[in-house]
Amino acid sequence: MYRRKDNEYIEVDDPHLAIALSGTPKQVHNMMPDVENGLFSRFLFYAFEDNSDFKNPFVSHRAVNYTDFFEKQGHRIFDLYQMLKSQDSPIQFKFTDEQGERFTKEFKALYTRNRMLLGNDFNANSRRLGLITFRIVMVLCSLRILEDGSISNPMICSEIDFNTAIRIVFTLEKHAIAVFQNLPNNNLKGIKQKFYDALPNEFNRQGYLEVAKGIGLKDKTAQKYLKEIVDSKLIKHEYDNYTKIQI
Repeated sequence: MYRRKDNEYIEVDDPHLAIALSGTPKQVHNMMPDVENGLFSRFLFYAFEDNSDFKNPFVSHRAVNYTDFFEKQGHRIFDLYQMLKSQDSPIQFKFTDEQGERFTKEFKALYTRNRMLLGNDFNANSRRLGLITFRIVMVLCSLRILEDGSISNPMICSEIDFNTAIRIVFTLEKHAIAVFQNLPNNNLKGIKQKFYDALPNEFNRQGYLEVAKGIGLKDKTAQKYLKEIVDSKLIKHEYDNYTKIQI
């Protein structure tokens, strides 16, 4: 950080920052009014509506002391950290060749799809989700050591942890898109995605025009968007029949 006053200069050599926040959509707007500065792509989002009923606060089905519970888990994680830190050499983590090919294929499709539907503003999120997947799967595989105490070097990613990480991140991608579309002055940037999401799995010309009308799109704009989506191979087109390609 550079400061004009007194030529102050601050540099953190080895930064480690983790943050978890909860709040309402409007509070996200206050922190991230746009995606220009890169902050938006550095967060994972989970957006949901709470439709649960009021619960009796005086009845508990499980008597759990959460302070003791998390302290115990914290000690387990710390012991694992100490064990990994004490290794003679850093552990290398690797995907199998098949996992590497699938990873590249999955995220290439994700990147292409989001760039077409959302524009370039979402590119940073698409790229960073790949890095986040790699980090999540490393955590999952490291936690496996708690089950059997076995440490291998290199550590080869298990298929179950690879699939779990992929499913987690592709779910979080949908939530990031929902938050992205609701950023201030961002509705038009996500309108193509809204149009695509609103389309049923199978439809015809009359069907997509009705969908377009429902979200305020003009017929010519809808035709243009649909052609771009078909050209991107997200929708299959035969005569007057359209079918979404399951990704």
